[in-house]
Amino acid sequence: MTKKMLTRIVLGFIFIIIILSISCERESHPKIKSAEFDFYLKYKFEGEEYVIEDVIVCEYTGYDISNPFGRYRTWHSYFKNDSRLETLVEEENVQSYLDPTRINTTSRLRINYGRAAYYMDDPNGSNNPHSIPHICYTEIYQTGLNESYWKNTPLTEEQAKEFFGLEIIELRVSDPIENRFGLFD
Repeated sequence: MTKKMLTRIVLGFIFIIIILSISCERESHPKIKSAEFDFYLKYKFEGEEYVIEDVIVCEYTGYDISNPFGRYRTWHSYFKNDSRLETLVEEENVQSYLDPTRINTTSRLRINYGRAAYYMDDPNGSNNPHSIPHICYTEIYQTGLNESYWKNTPLTEEQAKEFFGLEIIELRVSDPIENRFGLFD
């Protein structure tokens, strides 16, 4: 095989890859690119009842091609009216529940309202168990002078009540939409 023929083969292969990636991208955009979902949480902590009522906004943001195993759709989600609503309880300089020998600089109980891929019916990201709304225990701690770590642990409602005294009274979130992904949808 000559050098000229090898160059043509390599250039042809690169051309085919570029054409396939462009056509695949066009075919897999979502038909519905943004949507809103009602969110309602009523919970009790230290004898007080609290209510969080807002709207989750989910928006399609394109593709991430930095993954060596291929590209995937990316989504952005947020509370429409107040992004601080995710934190239910926050304490500073307290003993870790996961490692009693450690003192956390910050411990939080948060409501993880779920991932946008779940709400937007994206088959590439909606089957993750952390996609649906759940309680999350977050610890921030230091192991050295300039080393901080975050550790997120999903909790069941029973664990949140048993370990932290946080009782979920009611949690309502709109159902995910039915979305389509393809050139002809």
